[in-house]
Amino acid sequence: MTVITSTELDLLRAATRELLAERFAGDTEPTPDEWSASWAALAELGAWSTLEPPDGSLAAACVVAEELGRALYAGPAAETLAATVLATQLERVAQSAASAVFIGGIEGEQIVAPAPNTSVIAATEGGNLVAVHFDAVESKPVTTLDVTRTFSAIRIDPTAPRVVTNVAETARDAAAVRRLLYCADTAGAITRVLDRTVEYAGQRTTFGVPIGKYQAVAHRLVDHTITLRQLGLLIADAGAAYDNPAGSDGDFADRVAMAETFCCDRSADLLSDCIQLSGAIGFTWEYGHHFALRRAVQNTVVLGGSRSARTRLAEAESWGKATR
Repeated sequence: MTVITSTELDLLRAATRELLAERFAGDTEPTPDEWSASWAALAELGAWSTLEPPDGSLAAACVVAEELGRALYAGPAAETLAATVLATQLERVAQSAASAVFIGGIEGEQIVAPAPNTSVIAATEGGNLVAVHFDAVESKPVTTLDVTRTFSAIRIDPTAPRVVTNVAETARDAAAVRRLLYCADTAGAITRVLDRTVEYAGQRTTFGVPIGKYQAVAHRLVDHTITLRQLGLLIADAGAAYDNPAGSDGDFADRVAMAETFCCDRSADLLSDCIQLSGAIGFTWEYGHHFALRRAVQNTVVLGGSRSARTRLAEAESWGKATR
């Protein structure tokens, strides 16, 4: 992996944000099917190749994921980016673009974001890479709280021929990368809402004074800004541990577990309070804050919820089984 500089990350962020702003500038209800129109433009920018070995960078991929979350992008970003971690193995087990590749042995239905060619899904433990033909994959849309994306229930025909490769360590890394990218997506959604809330607090007046000048509002906005900064640092720390394991003082799995635990515990409450600070949802429906809240809650569901995140953190730190 390549250690990317902060200047390069800033340039990538600016370019991605500018591209997305041209297509997803409004706050009206998103149309989940519109993401495919921007897929090629993002590919040309290099968004989908930020993690490709040998020169890929998880820090860069997290920047892309954060900007996609900020724009409420509907495409399967985390799955597509995580798939590149498995590039060598994908070449081995997927014989054509008509193959679906999964981490773990999929049994029953798993709710995932659909990818155009390759789906990377963290399912059961075991570290296997399973490839089957798309004809053997049954996919049907499911209703979730999130209206910015379309999720599907995926089921593999148990009788279908499949190729199984045991690449436990790489598969675990890909699953962890996917979880971290969902955290980055949530951070982007929070950035969108918090920026708008700060702007609103500077414009909305009571008794001739902007509400942002009242301590009760200002202190909450500062607290939320610090929380977002903490989440960003945890994500960045995990990305650095992946990109440069020799120069990191912590294990990648540990860092991801800390980031997702913090994300699952804090994101929904932060976004909910921003809605209250903006006058509550009954008065500010047109701001679109509720879209970001729905997305963050669904990201927590994809991560398995706070309990699963804490369990992974406890296991990563050898604390024993988490109790709550």
